[in-house]
Amino acid sequence: MTEVIEHLKVYRNFISEEERQDLKNHAADLFDRKLFRPEGWYTQQKQLSEPTRFRFRLHPYCTSTWHPTIDVVAKRIIKTLDVKEYYVDPYYGFLLHYMLPGSEIQVHCDRYFAEDVGEYMVNHCAHVRFNVMVNRDKSNTYSPHISPDFEPDPAKSGVPKNKELKYVNPLVNQRDAWAFPASKYPHGTPVLIGSEPRIVYQFGFAIPK
Repeated sequence: MTEVIEHLKVYRNFISEEERQDLKNHAADLFDRKLFRPEGWYTQQKQLSEPTRFRFRLHPYCTSTWHPTIDVVAKRIIKTLDVKEYYVDPYYGFLLHYMLPGSEIQVHCDRYFAEDVGEYMVNHCAHVRFNVMVNRDKSNTYSPHISPDFEPDPAKSGVPKNKELKYVNPLVNQRDAWAFPASKYPHGTPVLIGSEPRIVYQFGFAIPK
């Protein structure tokens, strides 16, 4: 079942429970091997002494950190997007995001810059993010934090000038997925509560406008 909320699409039960367990175990293995890159050491309330937010770039040619279930899910996503032309995003790519309780993602926008991707992508492509929720604490009643109204501030890499934006906060459960143009709309994640990590597999595509 697909729900459309503003520009956001939520796909219910996009992956099976078996696939979810495969991906959760894959993420836990990478985390135990300390292969994630720490990021976002801050919350709105205080500076944390230890990082609580991590990411790992997924490469299909690196067999020691890949999992065949990722291939299965990626093919399903491409079929679901149903676009004539697409590229696996050369800049944002496929990411695995691992957040511990107490962490958050500040509101931002994943824009393209010519020095990173070239003029063609800046002028002709949009970054579309397709996220799959693999693990989350039931205490968190919502997940995406996305605004349908956006005025970018170029000096701040796409952080909105207007802080009084109306946000869309749909409930996203384990096994659900959600997709949106991440280069156009600001998004983030409020401070996580509970005891479970939030594990999201992020599939990034560059799609011609």
